[in-house]
Amino acid sequence: MRTRLLHAAALLSFLALPAVLAQEATEPQGWPRQFEDGGETFTVYQPQVESWDGVSLSLRAAVSVQAGSADPVYGVVWLRGTTQIDKEQRLVALTSRDLPRVSFPTAGGNASRWLGVLRRQLLQGAARSFSLDRLEAALAVAHVTAATSAGPLANEPPRVIFTDRPSILVLIDGAPSLQATANANLQRVINTRAFIVRDVSTGRFYMAVSTRWLVAAEIGGPWAFADAIPDGAGDLESAAVNADQCDTFDEDEKITQICEEGGSLAVYVSTEPAELIETDGAPRFEGVAGTGLQWMANSKGDCFFHPASGRTFVLLSGRWFSAPSREGPWTFVDGSALPPDFARIPPGSPAGECLAAVPNTAQAQEAAIENEIPQTAIITRSEAHLDVDYDGDPELQVVEGTTIQYVVNCQLPVVLVEGSYYACQDGCWFRAGGARGPWIICDAVPTVIYTIPPSCPIHYCTYVHVYRSTGDWVCCGYTPGYLGTCVARDGCVCWGTGYHPKPWIGHVWIGRPATYGFGCAVHSCNTGFGVAIGATVRVGARPWWGPLSRPHEAFDPHTRGHEDVHVNNANIYGNWHGAVAAHPRPEERRPATDEHRETPAKKPNNVFATPQGGVMRRTNDGAWEKHDQGTWKAQPKQPEVQKKLEAEHQARQQGQQRVEQHAAPAPKPVARPQPAPRPQPQPRPAPAPRPQPRPQPQPRPQPARPAPGLHGGSSRGGRNP
Repeated sequence: MRTRLLHAAALLSFLALPAVLAQEATEPQGWPRQFEDGGETFTVYQPQVESWDGVSLSLRAAVSVQAGSADPVYGVVWLRGTTQIDKEQRLVALTSRDLPRVSFPTAGGNASRWLGVLRRQLLQGAARSFSLDRLEAALAVAHVTAATSAGPLANEPPRVIFTDRPSILVLIDGAPSLQATANANLQRVINTRAFIVRDVSTGRFYMAVSTRWLVAAEIGGPWAFADAIPDGAGDLESAAVNADQCDTFDEDEKITQICEEGGSLAVYVSTEPAELIETDGAPRFEGVAGTGLQWMANSKGDCFFHPASGRTFVLLSGRWFSAPSREGPWTFVDGSALPPDFARIPPGSPAGECLAAVPNTAQAQEAAIENEIPQTAIITRSEAHLDVDYDGDPELQVVEGTTIQYVVNCQLPVVLVEGSYYACQDGCWFRAGGARGPWIICDAVPTVIYTIPPSCPIHYCTYVHVYRSTGDWVCCGYTPGYLGTCVARDGCVCWGTGYHPKPWIGHVWIGRPATYGFGCAVHSCNTGFGVAIGATVRVGARPWWGPLSRPHEAFDPHTRGHEDVHVNNANIYGNWHGAVAAHPRPEERRPATDEHRETPAKKPNNVFATPQGGVMRRTNDGAWEKHDQGTWKAQPKQPEVQKKLEAEHQARQQGQQRVEQHAAPAPKPVARPQPAPRPQPQPRPAPAPRPQPRPQPQPRPQPARPAPGLHGGSSRGGRNP
């Protein structure tokens, strides 16, 4: 597959869940599981989902009890509890567990005793954690989660740029905003992650790219390599890099090679939403087996040609657009209006990664389920601290369609509701009596906050929730919408709301969420579903809003080495560098005794519980038997019943496959090399005989780890040097 969506599990080791989950990096055993008690062997088969609301989970499971060589007695247990999810480790911890009842039709007086044994085992650790992949597969069968639309999304086509040579896309958030610097002759364009300065004396623009500088008479280009740069430009750029105010494509090997050895480099600067689709030479289309589609095979982008209609289709941030040619004009295509050939794309083909964006496919359904699953964390009240900065005095603006207001000149979402302020930082909600604080972590969030529409630039905070709390801690969580995903009208997951709100530009630039320009792919892959920034084109800058705007191992280009960023599995709670604390109740920390130690059962995972309390078994030849009066009896064909059972069986198989795939060794992240000192460029007007490299910035300082406790970072972008 062209685009490898890497899970962030290999990148982070921060504690974000209770110790009951952190004790194990993988699922403890497969299924079924068994333990001994009083000379009897209890076998618990893989639980099946009955209901789940994102927090409370209800399950049922087939169980057998065998005494010595006697025939096993089969029954069903019902289990419920509260979920805590680690999406990086792909594990679910079930806390606050309860086993309300069992059903053993032929157990006689043993049923109540066995219920007591199973309850003791449950409290001592049985079923305390299991694979998230198994849960997702089961949810797809049980249909207990539904894709929830964020509300009306915008689908205006972006500018689509096709190029057949190495290229970079530089995004400027609106019209260029020039700000004075410490150097009176240089102004800096502040509303972009690129480093661009203007020479006041000549009017020329200079841009730092990898090891070189580019120059242009107009900011829109054309850009060329500069033989010399204005005095002081290198110092300003070094300061901006060290302050984490810009990105310069210095991790892209191809761009660096061109800068150092020469070659053709195309530069596209856009002040409007835009996407770049780069091919390796002239576009090459290949047929997609079993369809009438042709697929652009020599590009990381997703581009198809449909000969029957004569139209070209592109997939951008999970949205489809079509045009009569690659030159446009482009129009939005609802997924339900795609030609039927798209649903026939073979899942195992290179083009199959796009199936997550094709409605009613298994891949689209899986993506919708994954998008509803939260990452959770336990936060200690006494250690939760937040500081909020504003660019001047707080300025409020009404959220359209609501009675609440939000602060427009703050990097964080800060909302005023009925006299109280609420701020969202890295997956946690805080409350204060005034805009300046003091801030305390929230027990609950006003319901009206969750009515903030997609058109509002702080809509992404509506995906952060407070699930429960005690006097000592608060359980928080967020779904991938906090990192930018949305559900479109056709039920498919996409990235970004499609709106392009105006930024705040004062002493600093506070950018709003953008949908295009980051090469974001919504793809299915062999390990599931992924939303990946930088998957379809090289990205020289990370997004500039929300949790994505701050350095983090999960999605910072300077620590990722330009690998794809799998945002739906990124654990933003790792931003607190292990300060998120967990204090499970003593009974949840208690290890299993030797008497009740679980071991994998050497039996096939082929026994299922029905909602009515019956027990069914799938034979090796695919037939179904029911356990009745102590024996297994073949069942007459019942299409609807057997269809549901087959779906359960397939879900178990799929879950097991995903567990094995995620357990495979992950590629090691590319470590960012420390830049070596580079010579200073020659100042104008004395150009060097050949282009000089731009000065190498000092090694980027690592973010200081805060003292134990949860500390909110400053939301101030900082004045430019």
